[in-house]
Amino acid sequence: MVVEHHCAAPMNDNDQENKENDSIRLAVENWDAPIIVTTSVQFFESLFSSKPSRCRKLHNIARSVVIVDESQALPIHILNPVLSVMKELVHTYKVSFLLCSATQPCFSSVNLDEKLDDCQVREIAPNPPALFQQLKRAHYHFPQPGERLSWNELAGQIINQKQALIIVNTRRQAFELYEILTQILPESERESLFHLSSSMCAKHREHLLGDPGSESLDTVHGRLHQNVCCYLVSTQLVEAGVDIDFPVLFRAIGPLDSIVQAAGRCNREGRLRRGDTYVFIPDIDPIVPPGSYKTATELTVTLMGEKRCDN
Repeated sequence: MVVEHHCAAPMNDNDQENKENDSIRLAVENWDAPIIVTTSVQFFESLFSSKPSRCRKLHNIARSVVIVDESQALPIHILNPVLSVMKELVHTYKVSFLLCSATQPCFSSVNLDEKLDDCQVREIAPNPPALFQQLKRAHYHFPQPGERLSWNELAGQIINQKQALIIVNTRRQAFELYEILTQILPESERESLFHLSSSMCAKHREHLLGDPGSESLDTVHGRLHQNVCCYLVSTQLVEAGVDIDFPVLFRAIGPLDSIVQAAGRCNREGRLRRGDTYVFIPDIDPIVPPGSYKTATELTVTLMGEKRCDN
């Protein structure tokens, strides 16, 4: 009934299960099942591939419902072809798309040659402004113009909190801040400090993020619910799809939608009247990676300077 198709999907190698594996591989190649669990990368790469083997699933996509989670993460530099293929699937193959996100991108407001204008795009949430106001769980604190923080200054603010999640823009930044916090925290409290980035091996990331029974994830959740010290330094890896709830969040300056996504880990369960999300500008260079991420970050700085960001 369900086929799981992504790079982390398990595949047994025992000889006794070869026949079962062959059936699974065939179903994966053709997506021959009522429900397919895959990634956006796998989905769109299949549609744009020039290899016949990757295109064999196209007939099973027809007349289906495709749920795209975290739709704000669709890469900007290929957004035109992605929206074009979505439009083609809607009109020719009778596919319905459901785009899910807490920071829903407004495709109609950007120059995309009106790719989706005639696809009957509509909002299905009732009264989104009222819904956002009702679900507002965090208060944003933006830096003053020109204000920057060194890692040591930031670390000093972090340890003044009992529990805090810190999200930075690169793996190197996460490692540097983690090392500084390791040096500042008393040895007896270092067990309360955790680190997460894509530079960790997959097994370690799974332990911190993946399974509900994960020992490391249980440790973090346990410390949060027991109201004892807990600090997690992470890259953007933690921003989407991670069910974790900190009362205080420190987020390095980045694209505005990333900041809002990060704030979803602050007072996530609504146990506080308001959580606190602190946006800071690190005193380093470069602050963010180059490309569209940097462009979006510069736009965020402009909006903050014009005081057009809602606290």
